[in-house]
Amino acid sequence: MKILSAQQTRLADAATISNQHITSEELMERAGNALASEIRRLIDHKQPVKIFCGPGNNGGDGLVIARLLFNSGYDVEAYYIKSSRYSADFEANRAKLSRCDSNIIHPIEFPEDMPSLPPSCAIVDALFGSGLNRRIEGISEYVIKKINAAKALVIAVDTPSGLADYDIPDENNAVIQASHTLAIQIPFVSMLLPENYRYTGDVKTVNINLDQEFINQTDTPFSLYDADSARYVLPPRPKFAHKGTFGHSLIIAGSYGKAGAAVLACKACHRTGTGLLTVHVPKKCVDIIQTATPETMVSIDDSDERFENVPDIDKYSAIGMGPGIGTEPYTPDAIIKTLKKAREQSKPVVIDADALNILGCNNYILSQLPPMSILTPHVKEFDRVFGESKNNLERIEKIRHNTKLYSIIIVLKGAYSVVGLPDGTLSFNTTGNPAMATAGSGDVLTGIITALLAQKLSSEDAARYGVYIHGAAGDIAAKEIGNCGITAQDIIKYIPQAVENTKKPAIPF
Repeated sequence: MKILSAQQTRLADAATISNQHITSEELMERAGNALASEIRRLIDHKQPVKIFCGPGNNGGDGLVIARLLFNSGYDVEAYYIKSSRYSADFEANRAKLSRCDSNIIHPIEFPEDMPSLPPSCAIVDALFGSGLNRRIEGISEYVIKKINAAKALVIAVDTPSGLADYDIPDENNAVIQASHTLAIQIPFVSMLLPENYRYTGDVKTVNINLDQEFINQTDTPFSLYDADSARYVLPPRPKFAHKGTFGHSLIIAGSYGKAGAAVLACKACHRTGTGLLTVHVPKKCVDIIQTATPETMVSIDDSDERFENVPDIDKYSAIGMGPGIGTEPYTPDAIIKTLKKAREQSKPVVIDADALNILGCNNYILSQLPPMSILTPHVKEFDRVFGESKNNLERIEKIRHNTKLYSIIIVLKGAYSVVGLPDGTLSFNTTGNPAMATAGSGDVLTGIITALLAQKLSSEDAARYGVYIHGAAGDIAAKEIGNCGITAQDIIKYIPQAVENTKKPAIPF
């Protein structure tokens, strides 16, 4: 699913009106119906509903919602900001609502016009849409502050008022703090950033059948990687396949006291379908590996406790490195030598955890990485490698810059994990949940992506699909076990089911 800018979304509206031979008022009615349907799902029928509308088309959407909820028997009051100018569709829908009951629609011009907002009510924010490009002041700012001070459920339509499409607002700006945001068909980048969760709450897209041909032809560097994107990425297994068909993975992981990281990466690699797997570990980790994951062959380092010696990598299809290796003396040199060998032999590589920390201390290695290497940092690891960032918008720009500069792929892990490609495009992943914020989860991702590379997926597909499967397995685990107490091994357990689900019809984001 493409992520468009606010300007591109307005053009999509215009294309829909033109190509589907409808009026702007009819498109607003369509949007209002879809939004009202979602709002009914989020609130109790007995809850009083306070809908706040601005003078533009976002306010027009709010007026349509008010009319539809009123006609469904809800206790609705609509309030609109007094203005010298209203959009034509706003005016048309204000008239329609007044014909239903003129007593439920009220202007707000002064602070005393603001209604009380008890905790029992539901509030719909339809003040300003994503097209707003100025600071909110005056009576509108007062209204937003009152809404934010209320202890009621707040549902934002299109985007929380005051939050632009590619933005992290200044804390002094007036911005609605919503419990839920109903994005109209396509979310904006700003809705996917952790800094803005305080404004958006949970985000859901509401489909209004915008012109798909226009969207397909519109260039944008941003997209959502969803169930449709993941469909059939991993090819079916041939009837006469054998273990060699699905590649031989090498994982370099573990050190004394951190053998568990190697175990998790290996188990995930097996569950994702690698044909063969060898793990390179220090001597003191061998018994643990062969007991915990007997399917795995072992390459034994000369060191008892850490990674010091570069293994022969000729026979391997893909290499994953970093989980639990530490950064003790000799390990950085061994990582650097392994990466040099991988570049010489054009081996696809996944770089995670301590291997990333070693890169952070030896930035010159970035220019020597094998092309299309996949780096999988969390925020702190990313900042160690690419420099401190003040926020995630700045990190996004650094991802775009560095993926192009070094011809690498960067996976910035987190909610809506970002996968940046060397062509400057970024996809936001749609699977995963907070229960996955647990020790070893990143080691699992390393094993997943390494297995996909060994099965000859392109680096681009292995990164995006691997992140999707990782999150999807975590979602299944959360559904089966609950949102608290999930372990990395629980995620591993459901990898095959997550893969199998990508062969089924997609569930909309």
